Amino acid sequence: MVMLSPIFLSPCSLCVVLSGTPRTMATAFQPVVVKQYPRLVKSQPAQERYWSQLRVPVVHKENGHVLSTAYSPTAPHNLAVAAGAQVVIYEARTNRVKHTLTRFKSDVTSVAYREDGKLLVTATRDGGVALHDAAGRSTLRRFDAHSRASFVAKFCTDTTRVFSGGDDSLVKLWDVAIEQVVATFEGHEDHVRAGCAVPNGDTFLTGSYDHKARLWDPRMSTCAMTFDHGGPIESVLAFPHGALAVTAGENRLQVWDLVAGGRMLQSVSNHQKTITDICLDGSGHHCFSAGLDRMVKVYDVSDWRVLNSFKYSNPILSLDVAPDDSHLAVGMTAGLLSVRHRASVKSGDADKADRVPRKAPRGGTYRYRVRGLQYKPTAVDTVISGNNRPKLKAFDRHLQKFHYAAALDSVFERHYSSIIVASVLQELSERNALHSALGGRDESSLVPILKFCVRNIDDPRHTRLLVMVSEVLLDLYAPGLGLSAQVDDYFLRLRDKVSAELQLQKQLIALQGSLELLLGVSEQ
Repeated sequence: MVMLSPIFLSPCSLCVVLSGTPRTMATAFQPVVVKQYPRLVKSQPAQERYWSQLRVPVVHKENGHVLSTAYSPTAPHNLAVAAGAQVVIYEARTNRVKHTLTRFKSDVTSVAYREDGKLLVTATRDGGVALHDAAGRSTLRRFDAHSRASFVAKFCTDTTRVFSGGDDSLVKLWDVAIEQVVATFEGHEDHVRAGCAVPNGDTFLTGSYDHKARLWDPRMSTCAMTFDHGGPIESVLAFPHGALAVTAGENRLQVWDLVAGGRMLQSVSNHQKTITDICLDGSGHHCFSAGLDRMVKVYDVSDWRVLNSFKYSNPILSLDVAPDDSHLAVGMTAGLLSVRHRASVKSGDADKADRVPRKAPRGGTYRYRVRGLQYKPTAVDTVISGNNRPKLKAFDRHLQKFHYAAALDSVFERHYSSIIVASVLQELSERNALHSALGGRDESSLVPILKFCVRNIDDPRHTRLLVMVSEVLLDLYAPGLGLSAQVDDYFLRLRDKVSAELQLQKQLIALQGSLELLLGVSEQ
């Protein structure tokens, strides 16, 4: 290790003798005041803040891929999850399993609630469609719907009929009361994998791998409207007013005007991989999309701008949003179910009763020391303030003992932020102790200081201070240049950094003059 020979200025001591009775004049040591700078707060629109509050995920492990999720339209908005050969019902308030439907011979591919929340309809890979009691485990109806796997089973708006679609390219309409098929619709040329009822009418919409979405009217023998998505369709939805529909396939969302005869209004592509499911929030003003790229995106349906995004650990197969926007359920591969709930929703007394009481803190632990700090006294309480001495940081302890070099070394050893390092340097400058703190250093203790100056001298918050520190370093160690290659290299970097900053300032001044000239001409 090379020892540099600096020009060292030793501090002088001053002794003052007072006549008369000696007096003790001592004040409490004041720690270093860390500089406070204004933060650049990124303005976030209210809609983005609203959806960013869905940030408390609870993950469940299911028995198979989570192919479908559905929230009950009525309170308390329980969640139905189709995973493997069962449907699990979760309580929305506690995220606990309420009951499980297990009387299936094959995997469940679709689950949906009726609008009153009392019945569930499911579709399975063996082509069956079944009707279940949402409050219990009983199966009320079974339909041998399709010769191949069925992936669509939804209630119509009249709540007395169910339509289904499957890999046999057929769409069927069932009467729940008489347990018979009312109509069979032919037109799709490939697997039917998506469907939804259109509000305010008897029509319903289905999507297929033949790139077509078709609008069916039970009063007609053929489809009422056809939409060409341009790729296999994975999901469809209709807006509550019944005038618009959305199809999802490949990495695109397409918006269609049902009133104008199926004219495409918008095409949105914000996913990197196939979109697997879409849904609307409770108000119908925001649309959610999920895909195999492990992303969930939130759109404003007025301009289809992305408001927020959520990233997950696995490819996403299904999603749904609670009608009150309090929960977001996402089903993934590997049997993972993630449920986010809104952090700002205040829990009621029933929620507090379900909480497990925490044990009393043990003496000497952190919980024991901070107990009661969050308590807010009432008007009748008597507050006794304790004399708690603040714990000093390492550099404050060194400054208290006038060990200036050790104080400066401690901020670099602990890897503090640049603001704290600059605050310590400012404190040393105010004490006229920069020469004492920076002098008498070898290569290993000088390099961190030079590195800090090179990295932050162009930061407007620290420029004035670090210019002064750099001048002191040059005064102390300029005679020793050439003794250490590493120290010489950092001095050269410091010179280049200052030269580049000066050149930039000259260019900015020239630009400012040009702008002032243009503004002056425009005002005339």
